[in-house]
Amino acid sequence: SLLARSEFGGVGPPLTMGAFLNSFFSIHSSDSYPASRNPGKRTIGADFSYAIPQARNWLRIYANGLLPEDNPTNLDNSQSPIYIWQRLAIRSGMYMPRLPHLPKLDFRFESVYTDPPTARSRYGQYIYFNNFYHNLYTSDGNLVGDWVGRQGMGFQGWSTYWLRPRNSIQFAYRHAKVDSDFIPSGETITDGSVKVNWQLRPEWSLSASVQYEKWFAPILAPTVQTNVTSAVEIQFTPHRWGW
Repeated sequence: SLLARSEFGGVGPPLTMGAFLNSFFSIHSSDSYPASRNPGKRTIGADFSYAIPQARNWLRIYANGLLPEDNPTNLDNSQSPIYIWQRLAIRSGMYMPRLPHLPKLDFRFESVYTDPPTARSRYGQYIYFNNFYHNLYTSDGNLVGDWVGRQGMGFQGWSTYWLRPRNSIQFAYRHAKVDSDFIPSGETITDGSVKVNWQLRPEWSLSASVQYEKWFAPILAPTVQTNVTSAVEIQFTPHRWGW
């Protein structure tokens, strides 16, 4: 609840001692509290990480789960522990700090799902949503939750080849979709990119990237749209100023 209050710059119920204590110890829905004691939005989360025993040095799998349920004591038939698993937002992935026989190449892959198969997950009013805070996990319009946002699914992968500790080439790919009951007709986006980081001298470094993107959002444009973006950055890091 403190995160929700701070990211909205104090907009909403006041932060009082009663609200602070209830955010830790209350067991009822926040809708049942007055503004002066409202604990804000509460969520249940879980993290999992496991290194494969036979490949402990080069393979790790992980997962994060988020249950957007504000009333954990209201466990009727529709909220049994089995049903709770069907309402989780899940991000899972694997990380390989080095590939077999390719010690300079790493790889990471992630998939994410924030559109669980429940009737409550409609119109963007479930994951990252609350009756008071309609845009949870945002700050000044910028997303601070998962990159896929509300009622979406997607995956991304990227691999970096390390020529030297500060010289690398990275390849990345991403694909994501948003459900049509949240955004009319839905949305789809796919992009791929290449980025090079290169240290020219001890105090000078160069970064260059190019990205190709294809997206389809009927609410914005009737046909598939594509674009290419590129960037070049030169960084100077002085070791000493000479005095």
